[in-house]
Amino acid sequence: MTAETSDRQELAKQDNAPCVYVGIQACQSLSAPRNPAIQSSTIVRVLAGVPNFFLSLRGLLVLLYLCRKRIVIAETCSKLRALCATCIHPDDFSRRSRKWFRLNIMLTMYCISMFATMFTLSWLHGFDFEKRKLCSPYRLNPIDAAIPTWAFIVLQVLFMYYPYILSKVFLIATIVMTCVMRDCSKAINQRLSELDERAKRVSRNFRVGEEIDSLTKDLEVLIGHRAVLFQFLQQWNHAFGWILFLSYGVDVCGSAGMLAVLVSGTERSRYVVAAKLIGSVGFVTFATALYAPLALATEETFMLLASFSLLLIELLAEERSAAPASHSNWTVNA
Repeated sequence: MTAETSDRQELAKQDNAPCVYVGIQACQSLSAPRNPAIQSSTIVRVLAGVPNFFLSLRGLLVLLYLCRKRIVIAETCSKLRALCATCIHPDDFSRRSRKWFRLNIMLTMYCISMFATMFTLSWLHGFDFEKRKLCSPYRLNPIDAAIPTWAFIVLQVLFMYYPYILSKVFLIATIVMTCVMRDCSKAINQRLSELDERAKRVSRNFRVGEEIDSLTKDLEVLIGHRAVLFQFLQQWNHAFGWILFLSYGVDVCGSAGMLAVLVSGTERSRYVVAAKLIGSVGFVTFATALYAPLALATEETFMLLASFSLLLIELLAEERSAAPASHSNWTVNA
């Protein structure tokens, strides 16, 4: 056997290692759990094993998707810089960029600290309840095999915790992008509000035809900014839509699994209350509050569309009222 063939076999083994770990988690979710109260219900037993299985699967799938879409994602990030330069005034950009940076750091620190606390308490609870030590054998049910507990912890860190944290960090960056889009929409809405005030003052002025051309030129500039925003939104959805769908589905499944653990668990240890409380709060916030910026960005986008529609109607009405008195050649390609 040549050295090249040996290297290929080693690489194949490394590539199959994550799949083997996910398979172990799937088997354990269906196997007999430590808690005898869960054995009476197959549905509750399966739900109790859902968090570990889906969390281990989520990190690997997200990272594989990133490798596949890396070129599209890089292009989207480049267009984000152009979007900020187009929609946000340079004097206001530094303040907003500091806000985005603080939000990114805050969400990242919360998710990492909450995730680390959840699974540290989970392992402490298991060690205390089962009187387990690091060198004790860990049964890989339903497979008739066992490995040292420390080896299984290493497997979880490498193939579950680390990929999950990376996928969560990338999800947070995606959510911060929606905050950037929301601020761009707010900047355009603010300028639209200023144009609306000018249009109302024009309606009270007898020289409508002399001022409406200036308004329409400013409106055409904002229509161009809106086009850039919606083009970026379309590309962002193409690049990150599946990431959000996958992440949200896994977070909801993890929350459902934690509910099953809450209602069925009878294991007693010094850490059981803290483990269940922190785990429930963590999974629920991951599935709800973490995605709140997406809803806020969507609301701001709808407000942008409504503002454009109202201002266009007002300017068309002013144009018609000014037509007998002036000959304005205003056209807007919305």
